[in-house]
Amino acid sequence: MASVSDYVLDGAMLRVAESNRLHLCSAEPTSYAEATASVSLGFAPISIGAPVAHAPSGRKIVVPPILNGTVTATGSGAFWALVDTANSRLAWTGAMQDPLAVNVGELFTTPAFDVYIPGAV
Repeated sequence: MASVSDYVLDGAMLRVAESNRLHLCSAEPTSYAEATASVSLGFAPISIGAPVAHAPSGRKIVVPPILNGTVTATGSGAFWALVDTANSRLAWTGAMQDPLAVNVGELFTTPAFDVYIPGAV
């Protein structure tokens, strides 16, 4: 049976952990430009910790809760995007568990959530 070591999975997770901003998006972005401009409804700074074990296998990082994200456009936030603004990189995207209706000038909040790569079971 093939397997991947935690060391290799952590390498990928550490690249994602370089993300320093979460964008709330109206559609799933496929590029940094989309995530930060054309489909972005707002953003918040984030600081992601080191990878840890994911059950039943694999590795994960925990994206912290957003308590005061800035809304820059009115719409329905159906997706999130993790971006590294220092290197203009889109790292990871996903669907919001519960889409957020937001209006310009408001603040948005999200709960903490995990981003993970499953390992061999």
